[in-house]
Amino acid sequence: MVSDLQEMVDTAGVASEFANAESKAVRNVKRSIESAFCSAQDRQADAGAGAPYKTRGMLKWLGVGGQPSDVPTFAQNVANDTTGTQTEATFNSVLQELYQANGMPGGQLTLLAGPSLKQEISNFSRQLAATNGTYVVNQDADSKKITLSVSVYEGDFGLCNIVPSLFINRTSGSDTVDADAGLLIDPEYVSMMSLKAESVTELENQGGGRRGFVDVVAGLACLSPVAHGYFN
Repeated sequence: MVSDLQEMVDTAGVASEFANAESKAVRNVKRSIESAFCSAQDRQADAGAGAPYKTRGMLKWLGVGGQPSDVPTFAQNVANDTTGTQTEATFNSVLQELYQANGMPGGQLTLLAGPSLKQEISNFSRQLAATNGTYVVNQDADSKKITLSVSVYEGDFGLCNIVPSLFINRTSGSDTVDADAGLLIDPEYVSMMSLKAESVTELENQGGGRRGFVDVVAGLACLSPVAHGYFN
């Protein structure tokens, strides 16, 4: 809701307070979707107040907290690491497990990584320097910078694009970031199924200002749990 007073005030950089509030609500819904999809929550049917519909989160599809009973054994996840700090050896072992399980037909993976996991992967090059005493970087001097961040990892078992995320393995209503968690996704074998596309509905003005809501009805479809991996 946006009050009449908010709409009347000329705010620098904001053409319409209602449109601004609408854009914030859209972003909030998208964050909720990402948080639910990247969680370890199980599916839930609507059972009245306090028990809404829930989609099964990706971590639950992959067996965090126990393998779902409706996923057959041959399709269950086998590529994961729960030991803690990642080294290049432990990271590659998960990629190898994934390749041995299905050959990685997509050929390219995306890792949604918590902040600490992202940093650990960027540290692979530094670990190499500490072990060998030197690490050589060739870069154009014009840029006046040295890049030691890793956003694409190319190993023996394909390419992995690394994207940092703050919404992996969050419990409902929690602001705590699971910095060590990560979802290793083959994009060809996961999708979002929509029953109702994202939409904005404006309600009647009952006095005091314009109001409305943003909603979407969707679920996560994990087309093959064995095609993905995780770090937790």
